[in-house]
Amino acid sequence: MRNIFKIKDSYITDYLNSRNLDFNRTKMIVNKPIKLVNHFIWWFTNKREIYFYKINKKERIYFYQEIINYKNKKYFIGGWHSNTKKVNLIHVLYFLKWQLNKNKKNKLNYDWIAVVKKNNRWILKLVYYLGYIRVNKNEVYHKAIKNYFKVSEKNYFYLKLMVKN
Repeated sequence: MRNIFKIKDSYITDYLNSRNLDFNRTKMIVNKPIKLVNHFIWWFTNKREIYFYKINKKERIYFYQEIINYKNKKYFIGGWHSNTKKVNLIHVLYFLKWQLNKNKKNKLNYDWIAVVKKNNRWILKLVYYLGYIRVNKNEVYHKAIKNYFKVSEKNYFYLKLMVKN
C-alpha cells in the first residue's frame, strides 16, 4: 500500500520521541515518559509488528499489532500514535482497514481486544465504526482484557472485534 511501511530499526528514536509526546501519553495506559535505555531493550525484545503511515516528509502515524494468548486462545491487540498533534482520523481509518485486510489475506483470523480511555470519544467512535463492540463482564474477552491490559472499567471501555473466518 502506498505510504504504509514496515518499521525499521533506524526509526527507533523517532518512535520513542513521538510516543513520549504529551498529547500521546494522555491517551495511553502507561502515561509516563519511557527512558531511552528501556525503550531500546523493549524494541529488540518485543513481538509487535510495527508499521508507519507516512503523511508527508516529517509527519508519521505509527501502528502496531501483536498476537497474545489467553487460555489457549489467540487475540490481536493493537494501537497507534503520531508524531504530530493534529491527526486526520481518515488516515487512521485507512491504515486500520488496511491492517484488517492484510491479516485476513494472511489468514490471521484472530479476534481483537482493546481498551479505550473513557475521555477519548473520537477514538471510541472510530473503533465502533470499525465494528468493535463493548464487552460483557461474563465473556472470556473481559477476562482476557483485564488480564492483559490491567486497567479498570471505571476509566476504560473494554472492547472486542469479532473476526469472521
